[in-house]
Amino acid sequence: MTNETDLIIKKAGELGEKISQSEIFLSYKKASAELMANQESFDKVKRFTRLSAVMREKQQYAEEITQSEMDEVRSLAQNVFDDEIANNYIEVQNAFSSLMNDIFMEIEMKKTF
Repeated sequence: MTNETDLIIKKAGELGEKISQSEIFLSYKKASAELMANQESFDKVKRFTRLSAVMREKQQYAEEITQSEMDEVRSLAQNVFDDEIANNYIEVQNAFSSLMNDIFMEIEMKKTF
């Protein structure tokens, strides 16, 4: 490896270390553990996540979304919102994903071609 490559790898390791020590990552790990320990909450999040992905795909390809599908998504969203463990997990996951997206965007913005 070159000195430049070594430096990049070192900085990536430092970034990974900072992320793993951040409050947002620790909150994400805690919320994940709580979700995994509660099967009912886990199942709610799993169903909601799967159905949300199907709905996003349908929107992406301009496929029709039926009223029953919309009703099911609303119902599942309300179930997740009403479940403290599931809701906390979704909120913390979104915050962590936002951080990771911000990091990616920062890297992307620094690219020069």
